[in-house]
Amino acid sequence: MKKKYLLTLLSCCLLSAAGNAQQQLASQLLGIKNVDTSVSEAPPRLVSPSETTPTFTVVKPDGVLGKLAEGKLSEGALQRAAVRSTARKASANAKFGDNYAEFDYALKDGTKTAQAMVSIKPFSADSAYVINLYGLQDTLRAAYNLTAGTISIKPGKIYNHATYGPVWACSINATGSTFSTTDPIVGNLAADGTVTLSSWAVLVVSGNYRGSAFGSFSKSELKPTNASITEVLNNSGTDSTVVFPAYIEQTAKNEITLMNFSNNGAVVKARVNPDKTVEIAPQRIFSNSVYGDFFCYPTDWKAGKLYVKSITGQGTDTDMKFGNWGVSNHSDKTLLTRRVMSTTITFPKGTVTYPAKPVLSWTGDGSESNPFVLKNVAQLQDFAEDVRCGNSYKGKFIALGGNIDMGTLVQGFSPVGVNEEKPFEGTFDGKGFTFKNLSLSVGEENYFGIFGYAGANSVIKNVVIDSCGIRAYGTNVGLLAGFSLGKISDIKVVNSALVALGLNAAALWADMMAHL
Repeated sequence: MKKKYLLTLLSCCLLSAAGNAQQQLASQLLGIKNVDTSVSEAPPRLVSPSETTPTFTVVKPDGVLGKLAEGKLSEGALQRAAVRSTARKASANAKFGDNYAEFDYALKDGTKTAQAMVSIKPFSADSAYVINLYGLQDTLRAAYNLTAGTISIKPGKIYNHATYGPVWACSINATGSTFSTTDPIVGNLAADGTVTLSSWAVLVVSGNYRGSAFGSFSKSELKPTNASITEVLNNSGTDSTVVFPAYIEQTAKNEITLMNFSNNGAVVKARVNPDKTVEIAPQRIFSNSVYGDFFCYPTDWKAGKLYVKSITGQGTDTDMKFGNWGVSNHSDKTLLTRRVMSTTITFPKGTVTYPAKPVLSWTGDGSESNPFVLKNVAQLQDFAEDVRCGNSYKGKFIALGGNIDMGTLVQGFSPVGVNEEKPFEGTFDGKGFTFKNLSLSVGEENYFGIFGYAGANSVIKNVVIDSCGIRAYGTNVGLLAGFSLGKISDIKVVNSALVALGLNAAALWADMMAHL
């Protein structure tokens, strides 16, 4: 309990004052009595930002805005070529102006980030408002030309930072050394509605930190929304239905990114499974300057219970449906801000595909003398997916046949063994080989590590972990194993780190209840 209290205090201290929307939420939450999630008691009235209209303007607290990058840009006139796009330019009758998903490409290394939901609202034949760029609520002005397929956004303030002052969206040159508060952020309009912006940055424009950037991008893509979410809410004792846009991107064969999950621009990852079930692990929906992070959790509203596990739904080729869930404070789950009775996400066929059941391509028969042999990360993940599908491998033997480079993973990572219902129960012998280059940041996923949940019959031995890092909020998180009732021996960890923001975490295994 002391550890949880300390983490709660720490999260509150680290977050600075936020904008009016979050401050208002904080003051309203102060009057909410605690909700006992273990008894059959319906929660009291909950306050939710923007229940009825998709404004996407939940303010990011200063702490969530991130740290300033090292170095400063100088201000000056820009000399740069117009942004290039392989997409066909828009025509005069092309659709323009609606809701968009913002994807930013880091100037430093090209890393793509699903950033926010943006609204572009034309107010004349050649002018428009751009709202919520970078997930920040202030409005910018833009000029556009459908015939030429061009857009230019006037630099302007998008946030007022408590420490650094006005934060602007500004154009920058291709190398990121110079910014301008007068030259526009220019871009192209494609026939499919996509807006591609040239290099720009989110930076401080005055004071001692003038020229320091929170983010610099070689380009950004604003993609028209491709999904619709229908929620049935019950925040005041009666059901109400809201419908709002969303964007789905399939990032791996077993994973999608869903933008605007809770009608506030939140970006969450969801796992799609061979049986077309869909799992959304607890993830941050927003942060509050007083209470810290708020996550999404499955609930049973009739019983008055909240569960720290994945929200599970059923998918088809054109929709996904989920039951009860809510948005609750990560440290104090009695503080709730959204009470959802059901959610239906609809999308065109082909937007989401579901993976086939894994076909294991390893050698061996699983006996002690001839174990199944894993030689690459693809085989490891097929093995993990097979355990997720219910094969515990009890009485079977698995061995490594070489080092496993986790950095080559091309699908959403899955631990070997998910929970008590789907544990790993076999014998795993690393043969002295190495798991290397695993780098993950996850939400409140319990039982997380290379092995998630190892049962009483399990044996894990002779493994090296090198250059691996996990950042996680969940309970029972470890680099090697999140939870084990079995035996673990001869494990070596080098050049690795675990950042655990939940309970029961350790570099090797978080919770171990058997003898070494």
